[in-house]
Amino acid sequence: LENGRYGILVSPGDVAAICNGILTLLDDYTAAAEMGLRAGARAKQLWDVGTIASNLIQLYGSLGDSRAR
Repeated sequence: LENGRYGILVSPGDVAAICNGILTLLDDYTAAAEMGLRAGARAKQLWDVGTIASNLIQLYGSLGDSRAR
């Protein structure tokens, strides 16, 4: 993940950073909307049912190939 590209990254439990991140997004609606669009597109790319199925087929195929050796 890239901070500022798909969202704002903060350390777990860092309340001040979470507050600052929220304020940053509230102050710049355009940047927040762009991050949201990029994050949505990235999620669709990574977690699309077809992508997951294809990855699983490749994984299972590679397991079969390694056992045949």
